[in-house]
Amino acid sequence: MSVEGGVHEKPGSHSTAKVVPDSPVQLLVAKRPALSPARVGGQASARLGIPLGVSLPEMTGLPPGRRVAVFAGGDPPPVQAARWIPRGTFVIAADSGLDHAHRLGFEADLLVGDLDSVSLSASDRHRGEVERYSENKDYTDLELAMEAARRRASLVVVVGGHGGRLDHLLGNAELLGDHRWAGREIVWLAGEDLVTVIRLQATLHGKPGDLLSLIPVGGHAIGVTTKGLQWPLRDATLAAGSTRGISNRFTDTVAELTVRQGVLLSIQPGAVLTRSGL
Repeated sequence: MSVEGGVHEKPGSHSTAKVVPDSPVQLLVAKRPALSPARVGGQASARLGIPLGVSLPEMTGLPPGRRVAVFAGGDPPPVQAARWIPRGTFVIAADSGLDHAHRLGFEADLLVGDLDSVSLSASDRHRGEVERYSENKDYTDLELAMEAARRRASLVVVVGGHGGRLDHLLGNAELLGDHRWAGREIVWLAGEDLVTVIRLQATLHGKPGDLLSLIPVGGHAIGVTTKGLQWPLRDATLAAGSTRGISNRFTDTVAELTVRQGVLLSIQPGAVLTRSGL
């Protein structure tokens, strides 16, 4: 990304953001290693969401400090996405994701990114912490937000990051399947679609006839076994670049999936709107 005006910095550096009461976030100069920004500002508690549960039972069983919701940019998420964020969740906004968080009734505890697309009204309203980076950085705002979430959570719900630019959408899908998040549960509310990152095993919920697609990311998914789907897989390999896992269907209200090696994205079209609990 190029810097238009302001302070020019080397790629990978960032600037310290300072929150000034009743004023937009201001830019100050500070060169530090990438992914290690200075933090300023106070804490702000997330507003209460309505817990409906997700495809991972751990969602409502984790201590509040171990759950994080990350609001990404892109197209605005549907209002139903708010129902997937339990009370006590720590909220991180990636740049213009702050506008999406506010629209759904949440205040962010942490704002991350180069802040080139967040609205002036949203930055004025923000009273949480800020990690601001130069526009001339090496990482997307969502990747920076995920790094911040990794330090705080064992379960991350990503809201948004769909629509808009195709390069961002594809990059987001690959990002969420990255090995850095191993040991953490990742759920992505990509517009109306529910995406679950599957490592080793997952229990998914739906209705008979509901669509479910399985897409390997970061390489082949080996030893894939499913139960509760119309076209079952038994110790199968879903090769990277293959469409074999597209458009399967639930035969019951629960589907069990295991994978011996690799990472799968399970995609449930429309489930963000229609799901009403476990």
